[in-house]
Amino acid sequence: MRLVIQTTGLAEQLAKDLNAALSKYQSVIWLVPGGSNVPVSAAASRLLDQSLTDKLTIMQTDERFVPLSSPDCNWLQLHEAGFVVGQATAYPMLTSDTQDLQATAAAYAEIVRREFDRADCIFGQFGFGADGHIAGIKPNSAAATSEELVAGYQAEDFTRLTLTFKALRRVTIAKAFAYGEAKRPVIEKLSNATDTPLVDFPVGVLCDIPDSTIYNDLLEV
Repeated sequence: MRLVIQTTGLAEQLAKDLNAALSKYQSVIWLVPGGSNVPVSAAASRLLDQSLTDKLTIMQTDERFVPLSSPDCNWLQLHEAGFVVGQATAYPMLTSDTQDLQATAAAYAEIVRREFDRADCIFGQFGFGADGHIAGIKPNSAAATSEELVAGYQAEDFTRLTLTFKALRRVTIAKAFAYGEAKRPVIEKLSNATDTPLVDFPVGVLCDIPDSTIYNDLLEV
């Protein structure tokens, strides 16, 4: 795992890395997060080599279990930020037919299983929180102990859908973006190759992905 101090050109960096993966591999999955990463994802999508996007599949790392029209919906936020799908195939976690949380989690798990098995490269983009959460996996939550590929559960803020550790451990390349002094303890803990159980420190799963980079404004390793 690398820690890289970089505060500008983040969308350009992400697009460069994605274009490199698309040039190298025949089938690439881009796992897209929400939250503070939305502007970076949207800008990077517009910088992709569109002649290569027919090899790209776009999936979500996590989503709030809300109506598609809700301002809290990650997929809607991406759309409103100008995210470009291009020739790629996109699989949002929520659809117009979405009704039951656990049925939605199970259905998305089947898509994850199928698409992950087909892909030559799984490119995971992430943010993480000051509490150590990654994707929608909150510390000591049902998602942190799930043995499925996708978990749906009630968190303290939202009802959430998220990829689990079982899915995230299959990521080929991980790029995380984390900024602000509040995240210093998390970044320092990661830099020390922590042996804290993932159930308590979900972002530690990045240490299980050999090709992982954290872009931040605090530490360079």
